[in-house]
Amino acid sequence: MEDTGVAEWTNPRVREMMFFKNLEETDAADDRMNHTPDEVVANAEWSSYLHWVDDGIPSTRENLVGPAIALQVDVGDSLSLETWAKFERKVSYNRNATTGMLANLLGSLFVDAAYGLETATEAKQIFNTNLSAAIGGTGGDAATQPYAYLNYLVFDANYVVQDGGAWRVPDAAGFDPGLETAVDPQLVKFPSYIKPQQKGYIYVWVSNESENTKVWFDDLKVTHTKSRVVQASDYYAWGSTMREQRTPENETYRYGYQGQFAEKDEETGWNHFELREYDTKIGRWTATDPEEQFYSPYVGMGNDPINGIDPDGGEKYSPIYGTDGKFLGVDSEGFTGKVITMDETLYNQLTDNGANILDHDFAISLASNGVFANFCPMDYFQLKLIHVCSLISYRRLKG
Repeated sequence: MEDTGVAEWTNPRVREMMFFKNLEETDAADDRMNHTPDEVVANAEWSSYLHWVDDGIPSTRENLVGPAIALQVDVGDSLSLETWAKFERKVSYNRNATTGMLANLLGSLFVDAAYGLETATEAKQIFNTNLSAAIGGTGGDAATQPYAYLNYLVFDANYVVQDGGAWRVPDAAGFDPGLETAVDPQLVKFPSYIKPQQKGYIYVWVSNESENTKVWFDDLKVTHTKSRVVQASDYYAWGSTMREQRTPENETYRYGYQGQFAEKDEETGWNHFELREYDTKIGRWTATDPEEQFYSPYVGMGNDPINGIDPDGGEKYSPIYGTDGKFLGVDSEGFTGKVITMDETLYNQLTDNGANILDHDFAISLASNGVFANFCPMDYFQLKLIHVCSLISYRRLKG
């Protein structure tokens, strides 16, 4: 939930919004409710604040549902779900949210043609019909604390519900009014892994179903472990395919060389970037460079594809990554220096959490002392790909 206020990849909010929904709609700055340690993000203060009233106006019920995420799953996958929460105590609690109210909000959040839900009406109907699979087992919950939950639903590819559940915010997360610092955020976590039995989708969200009750959620975490590789591709440095293997029951992966920055056109063999097309056979762009970065307007990745990527077809990008593949920043040579990897904690110490830029020569001196390693790009949150690197090729494994 953290937000540094800049529209750059260094901002955690920018990265999280690639995967999670309903962040900005429910965020609130209050470090007393925050769980994120300051060593992860300096001056952490943001969390999701769920407080709503039902006065007949739909917009006043929007904070019934907080951060949410949808993922494609397959047989043999396993998922761990957790979040952290606090709430302000009241004399009594009621379960005021109806299935229809929840379904309307979830349907609006999760409408996505890529996942088979092409209209909000269709999505709302799916959730209205199947929400009982998630919250059906909570009907006997006592009114001793808010009806606030970490929830999930698993569907097969045809949207037949397969599994669901809801884990309640514990009573220990409650504090009396005016004593906000009396308790720390408490862990809300399913005790066992969710293991889909068919290819399909999982939907995860947090909710507060008690009207006029103050609940905060922070650090929603979904750990998605893939069980097998379903597609493997080996590339020469400029992007031509060495070899490719995939299981017959899975569709061809849309992305490849340069990861999710580009999609391959099967008819032309070119890679579609945001600004122009790239021909892997000759290592050149098919149109001139809009940024005029290099001496040739057609040269690909500055003639150095091992140490650079080009996210949009405009400017070669040579970032500093953490050892887990997380983007950290750039050194004094900006987008023209070599790509390097370093420990995130050390990077934050040296740059005052990204406020300062590392001198390029200093970065190289650290590299010679083993602080940096050869660059190996990895997808953030490890949701889609595993990448294995060598000096002559990238091997991308979907799964």
